[in-house]
Amino acid sequence: MFVIVSDLHLGVGDELEDFLLWGPDRSGPASHLRLRARLELDELFVRFLVTKMAQARSAGLLPTLVLLGDIFDLWPNQRRGESPRRTLERILSAHVAVRLGLQDWLAAGGEIEYIVGAHDRPALHARAWALLRDTFPGLNASAAGKPRTWYANTAVGLHAEHGHRFDPHYRLGAHARPDASCLGREIARRVLAPVEPMLPWVDKAVRVADVVRILQADADGALRREVYRALAAVVRAPSFVLAVLAPWLDGAPADWRRLAGREEAARRRALGRLLTPGRAPRFVATGHTHLPERTLAERGPEYLNPGAWKPTLFFPEGRPPVIEQRLGYGQLIPDGAGGWEASVHSWADEALP
Repeated sequence: MFVIVSDLHLGVGDELEDFLLWGPDRSGPASHLRLRARLELDELFVRFLVTKMAQARSAGLLPTLVLLGDIFDLWPNQRRGESPRRTLERILSAHVAVRLGLQDWLAAGGEIEYIVGAHDRPALHARAWALLRDTFPGLNASAAGKPRTWYANTAVGLHAEHGHRFDPHYRLGAHARPDASCLGREIARRVLAPVEPMLPWVDKAVRVADVVRILQADADGALRREVYRALAAVVRAPSFVLAVLAPWLDGAPADWRRLAGREEAARRRALGRLLTPGRAPRFVATGHTHLPERTLAERGPEYLNPGAWKPTLFFPEGRPPVIEQRLGYGQLIPDGAGGWEASVHSWADEALP
């Protein structure tokens, strides 16, 4: 039995973290509610692990938890001059319940395959990975405890990776370098991360095109003015600089929609390169987009994306965008005929009243 989870984005508990049940308020929970929200989200994840372990044992199965990357928000929370190991220590201290839950999973006989993604790529640094290996004995046992950027199980026909290598904003050849830079990272580091404390909703969109949709729906311009004010506070720019930026932002939607289309095409092409004749995987699992998806094809693999274990912006038809807590996960279980059956679920629907 394989349980697949992606994009927990565990931080240090400050305003950069993604919290449980934000509701319609774009500003997120008040500071005095952050601790409670973080504890509730961690408790839900531990309940999820306990439930999946019980289900596997009752079926006589050995459960493997596949963590698809962006589990720890390492580089967004890394202070200037701080080592990745120290950042990881602060994150683990902020999420004690999650740490204990993963340790209990391993102690109960479960396995954990941890794939390093984009936000947790600094975990590839030797001392940071040593901390993970010491904290979670048995981690990545199939790789002798070494870090991995992808995972394959030929017996099951599973190929799994975070998915950011399919995004043209990331350099495909530098995915294994913990200090590698790329356009996507630099945009997030220099723009999104500084702005988010003032506009906590900015990174909750599932992709750039959805941010554009929010701004397009901003009939009275309040959101746009809010963005300008936040940018001005970050860069300390005089008003004429924002006046120069405004026409570009106003004209960006069409260009960004084309960009989103190119991103999707690039991902599909990259998946196609996995399909070596005679050795094609039966299942390809990725995260990164925060969009739950299960795609069946007449030829080729079944594509699975568990979505994100975090609040994400959704766009109901004919209604304003809302933030929903999805708690997405994927699952592979034996089908009783010598094969495997895949599915994608929302733990929020199963666990919340």
